[in-house]
Amino acid sequence: MFKRFKSKPKKIQFSQIEIPSIILITTNFIKTNALDIEYIFRIPGRISDVEELKNKLLNSDSNLNLSEYSIHVVGSVLKDFLRCEDPLIPFKLYKPFLRLQTKNEQKDQKIAKLLLLLPERNQVILQYLMQFLWEIASHSKENKMDASNLSIVFGPNIIRKKKTNPKKEMKDFDKIKNLTTFLIENEKKIFENVEQFRGKKGCLLPNDGSIYSTSDPSKLTHSFPKTVCSLPTHFEKNNAINLDFDLDLDLPKKQAISIVTGFHEPIQVQNN
Repeated sequence: MFKRFKSKPKKIQFSQIEIPSIILITTNFIKTNALDIEYIFRIPGRISDVEELKNKLLNSDSNLNLSEYSIHVVGSVLKDFLRCEDPLIPFKLYKPFLRLQTKNEQKDQKIAKLLLLLPERNQVILQYLMQFLWEIASHSKENKMDASNLSIVFGPNIIRKKKTNPKKEMKDFDKIKNLTTFLIENEKKIFENVEQFRGKKGCLLPNDGSIYSTSDPSKLTHSFPKTVCSLPTHFEKNNAINLDFDLDLDLPKKQAISIVTGFHEPIQVQNN
């Protein structure tokens, strides 16, 4: 799944949550140095510099100095990394997510329920990314990158069909753009709903700032989680996901159950 990067990075755990160091390092650098730079993600970096920086990040180069590169090179590395073989939102959830773009009632809650079907690492990375993009958008008067513009750049990288064609991509583009815009603009409310539906105390993404630290590269990870659409075991006693899940999302029953379990069999869920 790392074909674009030509080498397979190490797996290192950071604060019990694995977030790729490429994401941490590039986003931290941009937040510190480039919140006011115009069109930070719309202007591509020089290809040779992008490849050079990617290789250094993948190999944990101790002499790495991001300030030696154009900020657009740093932004291009982040975009390129997110354009990996397995997107953050699994292929099986492509249609359900896009279908919700025609529904406005309790949209944030319905999106949160779909996000619960992502592996926890994917949820954490997506939450981190949406928080970062919200911060970029909050400076849109200076950088010209509001949520809508950011969704054009990042949307197709985080959700897409496994097999598609240019005509189909164009047909779905507005839905992907609208979904990503909604995720960015409502990230706080959406992920609060995720935590509420999960039935766990606390948040998957630490709020003490520890996840943002890049002072010790050995504690960062280059691994991007392979997305597997399955029902986590902790849902077995959680009434957030139940036999009405498909009705709540306006999905055909067989399709919804197939998405969750991979089989056309009822999901047995106990209520608390």
